[in-house]
Amino acid sequence: MDRRWEVLAAVAGIFFFVSAAMAQGRVTVDSNPTNASNNPLTPKVTLYTQNFFAPLVQGQDGRTSNETLVRLYVPFDLGGVQNSLRIYAPIDTVPAETTSRRGSIRRTNPAEALAGALGAGTDFGFGDVMAFDLVMKQIGDVGFGIGPLFVFPTASHQDLGTGTWQAGPAAIAVRRWSWGLTGVTVTYSHSFAGPGPSVQALGVEPLILYNLDNGYYLRSTAFWNIGFGTEPSYIPIGFGIGKVWKLPDGTTLNLHIEPQYSVWAQGVGAPRWQILAGLITQF
Repeated sequence: MDRRWEVLAAVAGIFFFVSAAMAQGRVTVDSNPTNASNNPLTPKVTLYTQNFFAPLVQGQDGRTSNETLVRLYVPFDLGGVQNSLRIYAPIDTVPAETTSRRGSIRRTNPAEALAGALGAGTDFGFGDVMAFDLVMKQIGDVGFGIGPLFVFPTASHQDLGTGTWQAGPAAIAVRRWSWGLTGVTVTYSHSFAGPGPSVQALGVEPLILYNLDNGYYLRSTAFWNIGFGTEPSYIPIGFGIGKVWKLPDGTTLNLHIEPQYSVWAQGVGAPRWQILAGLITQF
């Protein structure tokens, strides 16, 4: 069997198996507005806009990078099974490269090449879109979600994406506490088609949130990226603060900031320092 069909068959198998196993035990909305706003499994339509500014990027001669990541969570039921569709759409500004992430030489004009040689010049545009569907279940104070993940080669520039179609599994587990939340999100993707080189990526996002008074909270949610092949790898540790407001119509706004430092970084493009600023709007 062709490798691409092996990957797709495995992902489909995971989805149907998990749907059958997790049909009972619905995830509910936490009565604490701060927990509900920060819990990635809260079954409410959520728009989460994150901005990652990296003032120090490995292998880029002191140049900066910036990514705005728009996350959309849409809960729905399918055959009586609780689901949540996730879409991640990145908008990136990265230092211009003479060699693309796909491993081929870029076609650059002389002015662009000179700008790159002088440590200036950037590429701006859309990155690859990730989408995954979680089948969700609640057992006591612990919520679970697991399902198939796909990455689409939607990048507007060859330096902003891998040039491959990817698939794999995604999983989330979150424990509710009276004082906050702990949890983890894990994603894995493997390329199965496209002109780019083979890509494998493992993402781990620990979640630790401690609630203060009046909607304020402390947070640590840095995203760990373990790339294989040409992709950079980094493990950041973050610490920040946020504030949740509940509006009269029931909508919640959650504004936060979290500086992050990579205790381990490997590969060109891996951030040494970055600052996460985010806004979660939950309807």
